[in-house]
Amino acid sequence: MRKWVKLSKGVTDAVSPNLRVLTYNILSPKLSNIGTMKKISKENLLWDRRCPLITQEIFDVFGLQEVEPAHYMTILSKKFDEYFSYYIKRTGDKPDGCCLFLRKTRFDVLDQVFVKFVDHAECDRDNVGIIALCYDKKLKMNAVFSTTHILFNSSRGYIKLIQMNMLLENINKLFKKHELSSNCPIFIMGDFNMTPFSGLYKFMVEGFIDLAQSGKENQLSGQNCGRSQEIKKYWLNQTFENPFSLKSSMFMHENSPDNVSIFHLGSESIVDYIFYGSIKEVGDKILPVQGKEFLEKRNMKSFLPNEDFPSDHVPLV
Repeated sequence: MRKWVKLSKGVTDAVSPNLRVLTYNILSPKLSNIGTMKKISKENLLWDRRCPLITQEIFDVFGLQEVEPAHYMTILSKKFDEYFSYYIKRTGDKPDGCCLFLRKTRFDVLDQVFVKFVDHAECDRDNVGIIALCYDKKLKMNAVFSTTHILFNSSRGYIKLIQMNMLLENINKLFKKHELSSNCPIFIMGDFNMTPFSGLYKFMVEGFIDLAQSGKENQLSGQNCGRSQEIKKYWLNQTFENPFSLKSSMFMHENSPDNVSIFHLGSESIVDYIFYGSIKEVGDKILPVQGKEFLEKRNMKSFLPNEDFPSDHVPLV
């Protein structure tokens, strides 16, 4: 059983309607035949079995990763027709992408941005992101929501950093374009392929990373696997600053190595996050936040997906 944990008291604690946000990497069927799935039964990998379980998760806002275009068009966009929905496929020949759903009764969508990380001169990978500026009709204020799926390759920490920084830059441009106030809340959710308290995680929550002090490139994400590679000399004089004050919605200050958001043969760790916050110095004064505790490996029956969990990731709320 995953318990709710109250993480902060906002100034609106007594009056704010609940806002339920979810992120979920749902495991694309076209990516489910890789070596990490070899211990999973064929039945537990069947899309026809997994899909009904996945679509039981309904929230005010949810971001999904590893969504195939046909599944978005024929299943998800129709089942969740009471939501505004946006989809972007990964570039190149990749079979999947990200989508973002926002409940129509709660939000008006004012603007949206589709981010292709391959557009960056130094980024040769096909990952993507979505950003939406909304007006929350219950809270009577603007809010920004974003979902992404950052590069998996653990040895390419610099590319992961470029992708994360590019997403933040695009959110910042949206703030400037619409002259958003400093108390406009931000929610950034997705599969970041990094572990808690790694250099990349600290960049998100502490707001700064100095590559000269960050060790080898394959250590930036905290996964510490893949080919050991020094950070290239012409990168070492670079620093990256996160323009926002963000926190993780998950119960991190008592993080244990036993906690997981992904659990299969190739990975048993936390890689999925919902970050929340606002412009720097405003922090968590906007909304009270609750998050569900991570699952613990010792409570798992088997590698994922299994009878209880229809993906190799667990949904984060």
